[in-house]
Amino acid sequence: MLKTIVIYGDSISTTNHGHGGYMKHLEKSFPNAKIYNHAIGSSGLSLSTPNSLVSLLEFPQNIHPEADLILIWHGTNDWYWGAPLGNAFDLDPYTFYGALHHTLKILNTRSLHAKILFLTPLYRNEIPHQCLKKGNAYHLKNLNGHTLKVYKEAIINAQVIHKFSLLDLSHILGTTKIKAYPYFEDLVHPNQQGYQLISKSLIEHIKNLS
Repeated sequence: MLKTIVIYGDSISTTNHGHGGYMKHLEKSFPNAKIYNHAIGSSGLSLSTPNSLVSLLEFPQNIHPEADLILIWHGTNDWYWGAPLGNAFDLDPYTFYGALHHTLKILNTRSLHAKILFLTPLYRNEIPHQCLKKGNAYHLKNLNGHTLKVYKEAIINAQVIHKFSLLDLSHILGTTKIKAYPYFEDLVHPNQQGYQLISKSLIEHIKNLS
């Protein structure tokens, strides 16, 4: 039985969209669990993004040694802000690869008994920071010349090293503007119907982990 669930993410993991986001579904499915939500809007994983997860974890009150399950849902804003990708062996937390290694090392050593579940970024249609063109983030290059696809691939590559659980949600709400439109408020944040689809897959995956 899950007793403590911890959420780290951006605005998609807050309760500000879709009438409570996916957290309300977690509360319903796991009524005996205490849920700590540390999601911050516009944040990314790496230090090159505002209010990054790396900087959040510098404060002990944001880490829960008693956690049974840790959810991490980052990457989309690293694309948006143009975070440097780095490489698979990078340890610099200003790069996405380095931030992945830094974050997972901290959580694996500070929350020893927690299962870590990383969610891959959703479809997104937007103009990245300091760019001029709007489009599908999985194909559109940001300020540093990276698509969202390469950040997703970095997460998948990090799984090989750090052995966390991975749930690929990149296709769940569609992969084109036409298909995704009914499930989003603004083609960035899911609406209520979008969160229902996300929550169904998420909760099923969590139950299979237990």
